Amino acid sequence: MTARDAAASVGDADAVLLDALSAELIALYGSTRALVAVDAADDRAALAFARSWRASLSGLGHRSAVLRAGALEDAEEFRVSVVRPYRAGRTPEGDAAPAVEPGWDAVGAAPDAAAVLLVAGGRLLRPALRDLWHYSVRLDTPGDASPGPEERAYAAASEPRRAASAVVDATTAATPRRLYLDAC
Repeated sequence: MTARDAAASVGDADAVLLDALSAELIALYGSTRALVAVDAADDRAALAFARSWRASLSGLGHRSAVLRAGALEDAEEFRVSVVRPYRAGRTPEGDAAPAVEPGWDAVGAAPDAAAVLLVAGGRLLRPALRDLWHYSVRLDTPGDASPGPEERAYAAASEPRRAASAVVDATTAATPRRLYLDAC
């Protein structure tokens, strides 16, 4: 399976799985302006999953938008250019602005209204970024079977599966599923 196939399959992720994640997120953070990380070795798969999750949230009547983050390198710049404006009801500033997908108007225009900003990319669960997220998903994709050196170093140093609020196994295209990893 190619990265393109993985992204497409995750984009069509199981509606039951997405609705369950949406319901959990809304139950926990439904009255806030939540920041949610969708972390994966494959940026395209993370983006496709975030888009599908946004559709689920919208279907449940909850405001949401997607931000294509790629691999965030500068945590402080992200805080200044995206997090602070989002929480204040403004659009992202600087280099982050073009990465916001349609739907920002619905979440950005009303700073007091509950909303979810789904940030999709890689290496989002590094210690420098973890305190930004209300909730996070680590997406396992087919590429995880043979990660490159950067992804191996990230996994060893950051333990993204352990840091995530939820882990979703999307290695089998037709049946993405949530993994409940025992942290005891």
